[in-house]
Amino acid sequence: AADPGCVVKLAKSMQKALNLQPLTHKWAEISSRLDKIYPDLEEIWCVFCTPINDFDREGNVLAWSGFTSLMKECGIQDCDQKLLWIDLDLDERGWVTFQKFVQV
Repeated sequence: AADPGCVVKLAKSMQKALNLQPLTHKWAEISSRLDKIYPDLEEIWCVFCTPINDFDREGNVLAWSGFTSLMKECGIQDCDQKLLWIDLDLDERGWVTFQKFVQV
């Protein structure tokens, strides 16, 4: 998307209008699934995190595109991915720091 932050705005408005909640997936369950697939956090960081600009050469950011790829590997459906992303991207930027993702 040209503006990945739009995903959060759209998902928030849908969540509010339709009173949507993730079906069965909570962060503890997702964490458990991730631990089985990726026992080492560094592997998640290497595969799914990207730099957001020329100054972020280390790739400390999990962007919407990386998040969706990661959630697909965990078997999380598209609608739930968007609802879970709302919990992460509070600033509606289309990305979160990897540290913030790990803390959830």
